[in-house]
Amino acid sequence: MLKLFISILTVSDCRGGGYAVVSRKYANDYRLENTIGPNGKTVTVTVYRGVYFKFTADWCKLKRARVYIMASCAVYWLFFWLGLCLDSGAMRQLYFSLPYFCGFLPASYLTSSVFYLILYTKKLTDKGFTREQKDRIYERIAQSSLAMLIFAGLAAAGLVVYYSTGAGGFRIMQDLAVILSVSVMFASALLVFKAKKHTIMQSVS
Repeated sequence: MLKLFISILTVSDCRGGGYAVVSRKYANDYRLENTIGPNGKTVTVTVYRGVYFKFTADWCKLKRARVYIMASCAVYWLFFWLGLCLDSGAMRQLYFSLPYFCGFLPASYLTSSVFYLILYTKKLTDKGFTREQKDRIYERIAQSSLAMLIFAGLAAAGLVVYYSTGAGGFRIMQDLAVILSVSVMFASALLVFKAKKHTIMQSVS
C-alpha cells in the first residue's frame, strides 16, 4: 500500500515550492516523511533512501563524452530532418522509410537523456545520483543509441535493396543526399554508443 501511495502521490518538496512525483518503478527507493514547511504546517514529503551512484570515469573523460554525445545528437537530428525534407525515391519505399521514421522515437529519448546529462553534471555533488537519475542518463543513452543504430542500419539495408533492385522514382541529387543522411545518422549513433561507457555509474558504498 505504501509503494502504491508513493507511486501515485504528488507531494510538496521540502523547500515549499514545486512538486515531486515518484514513479512506481522507483517506489522502493523512497519513503514518506512528515516535516514542517515554511508556513509552519506539516507536509508529507518523499525522502530518498535508496543507493546513490557516481560516474566511474574521471571528470575530463566525462566532459569529453558529454560534448561528443551532445554534438552527435544534434547532428543526427539535423540529417534526420534533412532526409525527410527531400523528395527522394528511396523515401517512397516502405522498407526504407519505415525504419528511417522509427529512428525518431529512440532519438527523442536520447535527447531527453542529453538534457539530464547536462543538468546533472553542471555541478557534481559528493552524495551522488539516485537510481532514477542514473537510469535517465546511462541506461537511456545505452538503449537509445543501440536502437538508433539498429534502425539506421535497417534503413541502410533498405537503400541497398532499393538501388540493387532498380526501383523506380530514382532522383540523383535527392537520393544521394538521403544516402549521406543515413550514413551520418548511423555514424552519430555509433559515436554515442561508444561514448556511453564514460557515463557508466557505480553504487557508492
